[in-house]
Amino acid sequence: MSLCFSQEEIVCGLRDCIEQHWLEDDFVVLKVDLKNAFNMVSRQAVLTECAVWANWCYGHHPFLWHPLGCLTSELDVQQGDPLDPLLFSLVLNILVSAISTRDDCAGLNFHAWYMDDGALAGPRSSVMNVLALLQELGPPLSLHVNIPLQLYDQDVRRCFSSCTAVDTSDAAWRQAILGLKRIFQHIGHLHVQSAVRNLPTADRARLFSVSTPHASSWLSVLPSQGLGLHLDAPVHQVAIKWWLGMGTSQGSQCALCPDNALDPLGHHAITCKHGGDVVARHNTLRDVLAETCHRAHLGIQVEAGNDLTADHCHTHPADLLLTNWTTGKTAAFDISVTSPLNTQTLMEAGVSAGSAALASEGRKHRANDAKCKELGWLCFP
Repeated sequence: MSLCFSQEEIVCGLRDCIEQHWLEDDFVVLKVDLKNAFNMVSRQAVLTECAVWANWCYGHHPFLWHPLGCLTSELDVQQGDPLDPLLFSLVLNILVSAISTRDDCAGLNFHAWYMDDGALAGPRSSVMNVLALLQELGPPLSLHVNIPLQLYDQDVRRCFSSCTAVDTSDAAWRQAILGLKRIFQHIGHLHVQSAVRNLPTADRARLFSVSTPHASSWLSVLPSQGLGLHLDAPVHQVAIKWWLGMGTSQGSQCALCPDNALDPLGHHAITCKHGGDVVARHNTLRDVLAETCHRAHLGIQVEAGNDLTADHCHTHPADLLLTNWTTGKTAAFDISVTSPLNTQTLMEAGVSAGSAALASEGRKHRANDAKCKELGWLCFP
């Protein structure tokens, strides 16, 4: 209790632990709060852990004086007593020692307490065993883990809606709380397959697509206008809605191809090839990568490879051509913008994640491998 900056040490230590392990598949963090702990801790447990003097102070019920009468203090430790934190910590130490010595709780990457607030991080099985142990050993000491899951979920949902200006549907919120970054790591591939089995094919394709590695990286990018990483509020709102499978339009006709309607979920808007939107996205991605290579002082050419051979002059193998990429060979990077909602790949994308990207990669290899081999280049679709 006499340690200086103990709260800061716990916060910084937990942050460092999260930064070190957050990419691991089996890593969770548990924030423990003991319900009304100081007012409920067992006085008998306090007296068992204390010296004779503390027994003299609390062995008999002291009086609490009030203008309306007199009460006896029979529970917990006396509020306002300078020894209150120490006496509580002695009881808490029973739980902390049990966690530290139990084999099924081993493997924690982080374990620290500040009074009735605990922080634990490590493999899921170890953290869940700790929670079970707290729920088993805590009640006899009148220490109860406070788990207001429903209220917590409601608070998080309200905070999410406030920050994004998106009022989520129940179905969209269920997807959001699974973890947009790594859905499969949170609940397992088989569970996701079961959860989406009855969804329409397009929704299955969208859900599998957004759950693939790095697909959600845009959500954690700092919105810097100077770096070209800023989304206007209306654009960001529409992107969040599409990501969660919510309505993004009123079902009007597409202005670029009047024969097709803008479906409420925005699937046509993503895949429409009229108006140059797909080409614009392709060129923007190419230019950003080219600028990054220039800043890294890499030898790079943009739109290289046309008319270099007579037999394959119709192909275009390199949006970006990098010399001396590896083992002295030149690498041809061919960028492709595709969508799992394309009619050619929709059925496969509704069954397995990444199938649209794999199909596009296959087409690029078939179109460019021969020319790249002839030129001595490495082909990277």
